[in-house]
Order: sequence, then structure tokens, then C-alpha cells
Amino acid sequence: MNALRTLLIMNLKLLLRNKGFLFFLFVVPVFSVMLLNIRLDGISSSKEKLQDIIELKDMEEKVVYERDYTLMPILVYDKSMTELSGYFLKQLAQEGIYQIYHVDAANIPDEKIADNMEFHIDKDAALSFLCLNQDFDKKLLEGRVEDSITFYKTGQDEREELFYQSLEQTAAAFQKPEKGKDTESLLKQLQALENAQPKKEVTFLNNGLASDLNDAQKIKLYSIKFSVAIVTIAFLYAGIFIAQTAVEEKNNLVYTRLKLTGTGEVTYMLAKIIITLMTAFLQTVIMGIGIAVFVKTDFGISTWNYLLLIGLLGMIFCTMSLVTGILLNNVMSASYLAFMTWCISSMLAGLYFPMDDASRMLRNTSRLMPQRWTVIAAEGMMVKDSSVYFMILCITAAYLVIIMSTGAIGLKYGRNE
Repeated sequence: MNALRTLLIMNLKLLLRNKGFLFFLFVVPVFSVMLLNIRLDGISSSKEKLQDIIELKDMEEKVVYERDYTLMPILVYDKSMTELSGYFLKQLAQEGIYQIYHVDAANIPDEKIADNMEFHIDKDAALSFLCLNQDFDKKLLEGRVEDSITFYKTGQDEREELFYQSLEQTAAAFQKPEKGKDTESLLKQLQALENAQPKKEVTFLNNGLASDLNDAQKIKLYSIKFSVAIVTIAFLYAGIFIAQTAVEEKNNLVYTRLKLTGTGEVTYMLAKIIITLMTAFLQTVIMGIGIAVFVKTDFGISTWNYLLLIGLLGMIFCTMSLVTGILLNNVMSASYLAFMTWCISSMLAGLYFPMDDASRMLRNTSRLMPQRWTVIAAEGMMVKDSSVYFMILCITAAYLVIIMSTGAIGLKYGRNE
């Protein structure tokens, strides 16, 4: 016990003299909690904008930048630009499986529209096109709905036949009202018919991990994500500085002299692990003080719950970087790897953008990132799901067991070499 206490005191003195360690111990954690004050009120998921029609500035604007990959993109050239044409597109968008991109084509010749279609097929994500003819209102008043629209089949999207059926159904609904004398009366008849019908609601089934958050909670969750992203690098580099002491002690033969005094390898490694866990705990405490001083807004979960999640995350990343630094026996290489780990893990965990619309492979990869489980636990805490406490504790324990086991195997292999 005396040897362990001596090692702990020696390591603490070395670390507290390191300005880089103090920066990641105090400055970065405080900065990360200040991000909890951020409110990105404009954030909403693509599913919330499901029935919105996206207006394009001109025909050259690409739809790929506003695309929801779960929906079929339809580019609509509107030569009519009337209230009736807008109502027709609104009914089409409410099918719930199409994303409508609307462009004003009132004064655009057919030849230019044809060239623009080729442009989008070759260089964009739009593969299906619809044109509302210039006499759209007139044809509707005459009951000739199908003559007022032109659907261009390109054969590039297998869902074109499904869209064509939806187009026919929507057109049939416009033929039900009695032919009015003007567009205003026809529009009123259509709206009355719509109000008399059952409301259509599109419901998305989640994967069992996501919680049903309201808009306000989603905005608060983004603040937590940004905070987690920043504090992750503090945990990683704090562990690197602890690993640096081990590397220097080995290179300067301090470790050899310690072994000559009878200090075992287990005691030495235990001291490093305790220092690492103490560092994660201190960073968490400093974040708690930062929340009390700087955070004046509600960020969706209690301060104690937030600190619990951060503390567990700190244990994982501090230990990970400690083991990595010792195994590599090179602080510079470990620093590069820590930075790369921070960048990739934060991105794949969905801290900067949602992973809901990503491919299955990316979503599965996301679940390997510790920050992803921190976010899932935060979502559960927001909706008062008590099961997330046991979940996050088990996941943290699993990460620590894997990291420690990998470190032990690596050290044994290095010793044999």
C-alpha cells in the first residue's frame, strides 16, 4: 500500500506540472458545458418536413443537398404557378413517400426543360419529373385533369410506377367535385372534400433504441451532443498525458529502478489506472462546477444525470488513451491516434448530424461508438425511461473490460517480444 500511495503522489505531482494536462483538465471541460446554453431552434429532422414542398430557386439548383434518402425525389416543373397547382402538389406530397421539389417554369420553353432533366439525371439525385402545364387551371375546370399534367418516365427509379399510381389517385380526387365556374369555387369544393375525409397520418417505426422526443427535447439533445463531442477530446488527451509519464519512466529506466525496489508490475499499472479514473472524476466535477456557474438554461436532463453520463464516458476514453499510449510506447503516435479517434467516433456517433437516414452499415457502426450510447441514454432520461441507467452501466463495464483485456494482452505480447 505504501508503494501504491507513493506512486499515486508521484504521478499527481508530475501531471500537475504539465500545462497541457491542466488545459484538458480545466479549460476544455468548462468550455464544453458552456455549449449546453446553445439552442438551435431551426433544427428539425427530415421526417418532420415530410409533407413540405421544397422550393428551388431555379432549375439549376440541385436537389441532392435537400434530399431525404428514405423518400422518392420528384422534380416538378410548374408552368401554371397558380393556387390550384400548389394545392395539387400539396395533396401529392401528403402521400408520405415522395419528396416534392418545386420550380417555377412559367416562362421556360419545353426544350430547356428537357435539357434540364438530362442535367439532373447526369449530375443530381432527381430521376423522376412532373410538369404542370400552363393551362392547368383551365383543364381542371373542364374535368380533364390528366391532360393538365405530364409525367416523364425515365426508367431510372423502380418506384416510378408507384408514383404514377399515386398521381392517378390524386388526379381522380380532383375530378370528384362538380365542375365550378371558376378556380375559387373549385378550390373550396376540394378543400371541403378533403376536410370530410379521414386524416392521413404517416408514422415511422424506430429501431427500438431511439426515444420519442418532442421538438423542444430534440433541440436540447443537440446541445448535449455538442457538449459530449468537445469533452471527448479532453478525456482522450488527459489519458495521453498519463500515458506519457509511463513512457518517460520506461525510457528513463525509472520503471526498472521501481522493480528493483520490489514494486510489482500490477501495483505500477494499478497506480496508472487509479490516476486515470481520478482524472476522469476530476474533469466531471469541474464540469459540474461549470454547469452551476455558466449554464442558465434547461438542457433536458438533470445535472446529476448529465454528470453521470459524462463521468462514465470519461472512464472509457481516459482508459482507452492510457492503454493506447502505453502499447504504442510513443506519445506522438498516440496523440495522432487520439485525435483521429475523436474525429471519427464523434462523427459516426451522430453528434454532428443525425444517423437516422444513414445506411444500415453506418447505423450498426455507430453503435460501436461510446458517445452513441451516451446520447441514447440521454434520450431515455428525457422521457423518464429508468432502464437506461442499467444499460449505460453495463455498456461502460463492457468497454472497460475490453480495453483492459486488450491492454493486458498487448503488454504480454510486447514482453515476449
